[in-house]
Amino acid sequence: MMDTSGKSWYAVHTRPRWEKKVAGQLAKKRLEYYCPLNKVQRQWSDRKKIILEPLFTSYVFVRLSETEHLPVLQTDGVLSFVYWLKKPAVIQDAHTNVWTPVRACPSLSSSAGLVVGTAPCAPITQQCFGMWSA
Repeated sequence: MMDTSGKSWYAVHTRPRWEKKVAGQLAKKRLEYYCPLNKVQRQWSDRKKIILEPLFTSYVFVRLSETEHLPVLQTDGVLSFVYWLKKPAVIQDAHTNVWTPVRACPSLSSSAGLVVGTAPCAPITQQCFGMWSA
């Protein structure tokens, strides 16, 4: 679905492990994007380290009008848009409304937890991170 500005959200398929690089290149092109990140602890042989890894591996979300598709496809690391019925699949506004609390609350500390879903026994809490452009 499109909003009043004529722009819609699309999912872009990227090369493996290129999500942050693609997000940086989209920022240089002044395109609106969203790359949700998850804070995880990884262990190496000599230390533990907390890193930010993409929540959706090999995907970045972009908000574009139909005329802005070509600059995205010309971005290094972008393989293609996600297609449905031979057209780039538009992500409906009902699904993107989940992102707005993250974007609208920059005063949240990096350790603030948000409830992102519920299970039969307990809510699933996820830390709030992401790379945004606006």
